[in-house]
Amino acid sequence: MSLTGTIIDSGVGVASASYVVDDEYGEIAPSGNIPLTSGGGFNLNIPLDAYRKGSDSDGRTYTIHITAMDKLGNISSALTTVAVLHDQGNK
Repeated sequence: MSLTGTIIDSGVGVASASYVVDDEYGEIAPSGNIPLTSGGGFNLNIPLDAYRKGSDSDGRTYTIHITAMDKLGNISSALTTVAVLHDQGNK
């Protein structure tokens, strides 16, 4: 899965950023640092399994938590979700 964005701080600047993935099945939990450009931009590829259990009627959900810390130690976070839905068949 590819995730892009920009992390900005209007005051002292961003010192570091990281991510962690919560998998509703508890099978994988990739995490790591997010390399930022000088303007705070990032393009991150996160390995996710693209399958869901047959008994999972609403599909498999991953939650990606992003945390950034500025140079004064203040922390901000955001999250997004990714779903692997049931096969919709040929339409």
